[in-house]
Amino acid sequence: MYKVVYTEIFARDIKKLDKSIIKRIINKISETAKNPYNIKPLKYSPKNLPNLYKLKVGDWRILFWIEQKEKIIILYTIEHRSRIYRDLK
Repeated sequence: MYKVVYTEIFARDIKKLDKSIIKRIINKISETAKNPYNIKPLKYSPKNLPNLYKLKVGDWRILFWIEQKEKIIILYTIEHRSRIYRDLK
């Protein structure tokens, strides 16, 4: 199982969400921490944020990194699907 850590950006973003959505997100992150090998990387990662992965939870997207050697998942941000990709540019 991978250890899950998060950035300040992620902590700030998740506080804005409803508790029911947060619960779904935590469940999805827990599932991913058990087996992160079937997650695909973000197709077009910005140059300043290379090697990002994404998780879909309903209309929400979680962007994160996977550190294979240390077995760590680093949660970067969470945003609604209508905004997340344009905010990365």
